[in-house]
Amino acid sequence: MSIGLVIALTLVLSACDFTALTAARWGCGTHTYVVNPAGAPAGGVAAVHEAFRQLNKASGGRVRWTYTGTTTATGARQGRVVVAWRPQYEVPDLMRVGAWAASAPQPWPNQTKWTGGVVFIDPRFATDLGVVLHELGHIAGLGHVTDPTQVMYPNPRGKTHYMPGDVAGLLTLALQCK
Repeated sequence: MSIGLVIALTLVLSACDFTALTAARWGCGTHTYVVNPAGAPAGGVAAVHEAFRQLNKASGGRVRWTYTGTTTATGARQGRVVVAWRPQYEVPDLMRVGAWAASAPQPWPNQTKWTGGVVFIDPRFATDLGVVLHELGHIAGLGHVTDPTQVMYPNPRGKTHYMPGDVAGLLTLALQCK
């Protein structure tokens, strides 16, 4: 990468609205995800795959997640991200009342390197791609932002793709992989 490109990229990324959850980062390379389809509404599993596709693209290939199949797991597993549909009342420590979904990279709070994670989507609501993108943003390490046009804004419903600030944050985190 040329020095001019690095400077331009730095200026663009510094102008975007994003926050990181902690100083912890994913390891560089490929990680896995599995889906527990039990309770998933129509289109739910497809939304998860599309969200991971977009996450991989935004991460610039430095950090990637590949699908390795279905699971019956309903909680975090070391070495992989588990996506499952569970109502809020089953996971109140992670999902606040009224939330559509929740996520946490694992081990949490590890200030060095994440190795897995969990995403819970409440099956009482139709799966919304924006919500899944948002939760995967958290899995990648992004925090909430104040710009309502970004997926990482606290209400991402109706969004269909990561916005420029989201992409800048995801790429920045990927470039900081450990």
